[in-house]
Amino acid sequence: MKKIILTILTPFFCFLSLELQRLRKYCTAGCTNISVAMHQLSFFTPVANNPSIIFGIAVEQNKGENIPLWRSFSLVAFLKLSIILGFFNNRQGRSVALKGCVHPDFATDMRRLLHGVGNNHIEYQLPKKNIDSLPSKRICIYSALFGDYDQIHEPVLFHHPNVTVDYIMFSNNPSLKSSNWQIRQLHDNCSNAILSRKVRMFPHLLLPDYDICIYVDASVFIYGDIAQLSLIIDDWTTFAVTKHAARSSVHEEIFAFATNMNIDKEIAQKQYDIYIANGFKDDIHLTENGLFIVRNNDPETMELMESWYDGYRNCLLPGDQLPLQPTMSKLKFSKYKLLDGSVWCNQFLMVLPHKKSTTH
Repeated sequence: MKKIILTILTPFFCFLSLELQRLRKYCTAGCTNISVAMHQLSFFTPVANNPSIIFGIAVEQNKGENIPLWRSFSLVAFLKLSIILGFFNNRQGRSVALKGCVHPDFATDMRRLLHGVGNNHIEYQLPKKNIDSLPSKRICIYSALFGDYDQIHEPVLFHHPNVTVDYIMFSNNPSLKSSNWQIRQLHDNCSNAILSRKVRMFPHLLLPDYDICIYVDASVFIYGDIAQLSLIIDDWTTFAVTKHAARSSVHEEIFAFATNMNIDKEIAQKQYDIYIANGFKDDIHLTENGLFIVRNNDPETMELMESWYDGYRNCLLPGDQLPLQPTMSKLKFSKYKLLDGSVWCNQFLMVLPHKKSTTH
């Protein structure tokens, strides 16, 4: 009986051993795609952030934290990842390219498979240069997490020798902790939704020491070198935001929003009529505002952000989606760039479900 059991289990353990060796290559290669896969497969969070911990390799941001192997991954998650790695390894014909980096085709396919986003994965097209080749800059990736609407997602960090890149999360939760975000407490006598918009629209007031600020919603998991988006800001561009994937005009959005939120369409029509009466021609493509890049402390851009906030506060419908285009039109703001890409899933981040599905 023992011989039969050993005969059955030996090939399995041989396979597991080979997959463990293969997995070690990926985990120690510094490839962020493995981190994404581990997060999606519910690995222990510190391990998903730094997969090399599995093999006892200390990394700077964990400071050699000793995590027991039994906590580093569940058997089911490990087997899922091993099977996926094995499948794509055979398909691509090679698992590791030069310098131990995962083959780019393998990485793209694996990311799409694990995310299940299909055509929603659209990458941003960037200038063919690296931020480390530019003059020294201070870049901030910032977000807002107020109340209990979202939970914090640790970003994967990248080292830049010539550029300062900080990750700053504003919150009114005194118990909020993070390994990679700098938590800055912000308290005011207003709702969490309004506090969130103040952070989003006032980087020049809250983050005056930075040259470029990149805003992301708190619901995103950053797994790529998102600071590279700062390359979009140039001599003619001080504000960059992504085109809306489904709708192109405020007219479309205002009535879709009213329908989805069960708001009286007469109120929606009244708000749209106000925009038109103020000279808005609805000729600026609608945008998705969960990610944008801004050159900080530019006078015209500061005026745009503050007027956008005023438009949000005075809008008859909730949310900040609608007032941006009318504000740009009113100010005749031209220093913007509309990006083709996906704020939901791209080479830098993916959107995860909100912790709470409430109106925000």
